[in-house]
Amino acid sequence: SVGGWSSWFVRKDWIDCFRISRVCVATERSLRSGHEMAGTWVVSHIADHLDLIVSDIYYESEGEESIVSVLKNLHGLSEQFSELQLEIGRNNKILRALVHFLNFGTAEAKLWSCAVLVNLAYRSEVNKINIGSVDGIITGLLQVLKTKSDSDLIAVDRCQQEACGALSNIAFSNSSNSLAIAKTPGMLETLLQIIEGGGFGQTSQSASTDIIEIDTDDSGDFVSLDTREEAALVLSNCAANSREAAELIVACPGSIECLKALFKNSKPDVLRTAVGVFGNLSKCEKAASAMRDTNVIEEVLRPALEWPVNSAEELDSVQDLSVYSMKATALMALTRLSILEELRDLQAHPSVLSTIIVIFSRALNNRTWASINWQLPSPLTVLALLSINKSNLEVLASNEMLLELLVSLMKIWIQQNQTSRYRKMGHTHITEHDLALAIVTCIRLSSHVNVCHFYVQNSVPRMLRTIARRTPKCEEQGVKYLDTHLWALEDYSVAVCMALHIRLGSRHDCFLGRLDERTVFSILQYTLKDLSFISSAFAQYLSTCHVPKDKRKSKQRGRLTRLHCTNEDQRPRTRNHTPSQNQSWSRRDRSLLAGIDVEAEDERSQQARH
Repeated sequence: SVGGWSSWFVRKDWIDCFRISRVCVATERSLRSGHEMAGTWVVSHIADHLDLIVSDIYYESEGEESIVSVLKNLHGLSEQFSELQLEIGRNNKILRALVHFLNFGTAEAKLWSCAVLVNLAYRSEVNKINIGSVDGIITGLLQVLKTKSDSDLIAVDRCQQEACGALSNIAFSNSSNSLAIAKTPGMLETLLQIIEGGGFGQTSQSASTDIIEIDTDDSGDFVSLDTREEAALVLSNCAANSREAAELIVACPGSIECLKALFKNSKPDVLRTAVGVFGNLSKCEKAASAMRDTNVIEEVLRPALEWPVNSAEELDSVQDLSVYSMKATALMALTRLSILEELRDLQAHPSVLSTIIVIFSRALNNRTWASINWQLPSPLTVLALLSINKSNLEVLASNEMLLELLVSLMKIWIQQNQTSRYRKMGHTHITEHDLALAIVTCIRLSSHVNVCHFYVQNSVPRMLRTIARRTPKCEEQGVKYLDTHLWALEDYSVAVCMALHIRLGSRHDCFLGRLDERTVFSILQYTLKDLSFISSAFAQYLSTCHVPKDKRKSKQRGRLTRLHCTNEDQRPRTRNHTPSQNQSWSRRDRSLLAGIDVEAEDERSQQARH
């Protein structure tokens, strides 16, 4: 019976590897049969056993084999059963025991403690919060980073590799954990030393080899390339989720040069990881400034975009996916580091644009691509910025998949905000920031009349009005239309397009189209900060495209041309030259507009009457 096993299980004198394995195997069979109570029971008793070991001052090292066996089985249970992953992750006794083993256990106990943390933090936001709240977890992992394996059966850097994996999962999509990792004294320096493969004194050439010595002694210890990549992933996840962490990373002496040296390796996965770190660092303004000053664009991002790979239609290997993923990440970073003039000249290869659209699709559907969990702001931001270039805009506007994805994103946001009980399986959660980025991209693509017709046919104006009603105003802490990453979008064409709103101009002829660009920028900066306002304005603009008849296509195309013109000699005619719709048209005016010679027509009519 369960009650009869309780006293037996807690007595450590009776516990050995064989009996623990039997209990865990029996638990696995019970869980597969639907008996969840068996899993809860065994987790509780493993926690009691580990707590007894940690608190027993008479515990001696001969029980180490038993500890490793318990940790191995705990690792297996957390990996195979999601319900036990949460059960183990919220058990404070187990988490405190893991802290103890990280700091005071043998190398093998530290290794398996890290492996348990890797599983507990994997795709579990609750467990990440629980793990981050336990004192000593991060400092314990720092101790493991400095530990070398003392077993002939385990690679000397295996502890470091598992510790990096645990730190990466703990930091992923968790800003507080990311910042805590970056603020831990000695953490960033240790990670950079691992990445460089032996300290800051190594040259770039020696740091780019496959196996690098970790120190200068004669022990023969090595840090593998895989471990160096795992350490870089920790920095990447920290930078992705915390701007303050990104600032701390670039402020660490030698950090950018160390990461640039890692990029010089020829292994695609490592290249992608190195570029990914720079991509996440570029989200922080201070880090981006430091990257511009250290030639990251010339030495890393542009070479990454030029890396050879098979065509997008011939992707048949993991390596090809890694390279295209690297190219997409490099382009994302490059757009964030470029100023407006550079963005106007930044023409992306169509295959990379297609890759970014695929990433957008996977992120929207909460699916990985190329073994990466992409977040929506990454593809949405780069799509909006790339649309500043006319060639990129042509390619994006002709991609029906992109248009459908943008419409789907708005639909999902509306549905998930209809009721708190709504949960759309398979889709990620859409934030107001994601929504703002999508609407910005829609606005830029609207310079093509066919895109406007697509929006109208798919009820985008109605959705925009719904969004306008449901998004709070800026004064009520609503999301702003533009943030510091999208400064380049505050340009002339968007301002003129938005000026169709009655607050800034008339419906059919825009007064702002004749203003200086800096004046337009100022108006945009101080007026168009509200997502609700932007949605209403864009919906009103699209309502003018409602009837896609042939006789209105030319008129609509001309209107769009006036909206998006930027050159002095291409400005639209003023009201003095363009008759308003309320003004009466003479027969001569109508005929001239239609290209008819009125006097010749009158002469033919008189001859016909005679």
